Parts: sequence; C-alpha cells; structure tokens
Amino acid sequence: MPRLMSVALTTVQVRNRTKTVTRRAGWQMLAPGDLLTLCPKVRGRRHGEALERIVTVEVVSLRREPLAAITGDDVIAEGFPEMTPAEFVDFFCATHTGVTPTSQITRIEWAYPRLCRACGCTDHAGCDTLTRPCSWHTTYDDNTGLCTACTTTSQPGEG
Repeated sequence: MPRLMSVALTTVQVRNRTKTVTRRAGWQMLAPGDLLTLCPKVRGRRHGEALERIVTVEVVSLRREPLAAITGDDVIAEGFPEMTPAEFVDFFCATHTGVTPTSQITRIEWAYPRLCRACGCTDHAGCDTLTRPCSWHTTYDDNTGLCTACTTTSQPGEG
C-alpha cells in the first residue's frame, strides 16, 4: 500500500508533472521502489473531508544532504524554475519550522507512472476490463501510451 504524502505547497507542479523531486525533514524510511500517493492535504482534514489523491509515484532515489546543497537543476525539479537555490532555501526554511540551511534533509526523487492518452489510466490505476485490469498496448517516449482497453474501443483522433 502506498504511503500518503502531502504536496500542499506544490499541488500545481505535481498535477502538471513538472515536480520530480521533493525535500523532507524526515522520511528516512523510504527506499527506491516504494510507492507514494501524492495528495493536496493529508493531515488537518475536517471530519468527513475526503482525501484527494492526485497520483501515485515510484521513489527512484533518496539521500540525506544539507538543505543548502540544493543545485539549480534540483530547484527546477522541485517545481520552482523561477527561483535560485538561495531563494529556494529561504522559502523552505520559512515554510518548515526549525529547518535551517544546514539542516540534514531527505531528498526524494520519483517517477510518474505512464499515462494513457485516451482514458487517463496509469500504471497504478488501470482500467478494469472484462477479464483483467488493462495493460499497455502501445507506449511512447513521453511516458504516455494507449492501454489495451482503449485500443479495443477507438484510437485517439478517430471519430
């Protein structure tokens, strides 16, 4: 079962799939191959408030490093291409109580699942067909594809 992770400060970047790295003050228990379900809010929901799941991703790497070790490329991977590393460090410290530039932070990198161009199903949330969950009929270099359920009905662009 995937762990839930809040992405409250970067929900738009996750929805756009432009965020592939996150930094956390904890989260040392993860390992490559673990699944994370990214949500706008996990804790602090009101009674009866539904948990919104954006996407389930796969952890591809993680390491501990000082927050100030962030590179320009990682600021972009965090979903903030307009920030410098110093601006990101200031932002992170301002939004995470007790964190300083020298704090040891867990850097978590993930990969998004393949997405069906026709129906939007993914590796972790496939379509149910009559005999089994769908699989990939066709895959493309941009991490999309066509699932077997969609290729039996119609191809994108057919009408």
